Order: sequence, then C-alpha cells, then structure tokens
Amino acid sequence: MVNLIKTKSVFSPFDSDPVAVMELNCSFQKQVGGLCASDMRYERAVVVPLSSCDRNISGHTRSVEISDVFTEVDLILARASVFSLPRDIATWTI
Repeated sequence: MVNLIKTKSVFSPFDSDPVAVMELNCSFQKQVGGLCASDMRYERAVVVPLSSCDRNISGHTRSVEISDVFTEVDLILARASVFSLPRDIATWTI
C-alpha cells in the first residue's frame, strides 16, 4: 500500500517546467534525505524494497565511465553518497 503524503510541483533536471509529483513515504528518504515521489504523469506510484532493484546498469555505467559500481542498488546508493552497504539494507524502501 502506498501512503501518499501530498502533491506538489518540483523542477525536473530534464525539463524547464515544474512537474507535479505525489510525495510518498519510503525509508530511503529518511536515510539519505531528499524527496521520495512519483511523477504525476505516470498513474502508478509504487514503493518497493531497495534490494529488489536489479535492472542491468552496464550500459549506463559504461556511458558515464563508472567502473566500480556493478548493481542497481549500488548505483542508487552511490548517487546518494552511500558507499558501503548498510546493515539494514533489507528494510530500506524506495
């Protein structure tokens, strides 16, 4: 179940116009700060365990010349300046 907090407008780094987002409750936000939200242009807002993030990132890491990040979880954590796997990672949601 997704716990929606509120709707607000934020600026996307890819667009000059503000984007409406639904702010969500996720533990990642509490751990590293920032906003846990879903773009209102997409109907589905889902909070999932961080450990379930398993997309292939090899194309991305190759294009930005990163050689020491191998999993999507590690990439997400590195983007938040978390460089070692937290002990309670199984409880984190995103």
